[in-house]
Amino acid sequence: MRRDDGGFTLLEVMVAFMIAALALGALMRGAGGGLQASRVAAHTQQALSRARSHLAASTLALAPGEQGGDDGGGYAWRATITRLIAAALPRGDGGQDATRRPLVLYSLRVTVAWTMDGGRREVSLDTLRLGQATPEGP
Repeated sequence: MRRDDGGFTLLEVMVAFMIAALALGALMRGAGGGLQASRVAAHTQQALSRARSHLAASTLALAPGEQGGDDGGGYAWRATITRLIAAALPRGDGGQDATRRPLVLYSLRVTVAWTMDGGRREVSLDTLRLGQATPEGP
């Protein structure tokens, strides 16, 4: 007579533990990757907010050149303003007066950079703005 007690063999238990360990390892790697992606997204959002702020400040006084510096919290910024096109438009009163308002099309780029996990990351915002020519000429 054969006795069948319905239990698991040692080999079956070992295989089950090995599968559970592999699955747990994969879940831990996935969770770690998700946390890393969340940290990168938070830093990127912070950098975008800072870049928008510097872009708004740069449009107040349009003058060709570069500015930049430390923005605190491990972020550094750089704003570059380049003159693209200068044109003298007729006065708004519709008269044939020779006096014209010189306008200039400027290209603005603001870059905010930071270091994370031993690598450099950055975000850049670009825009075009129309402004008055600077007194030193168009």
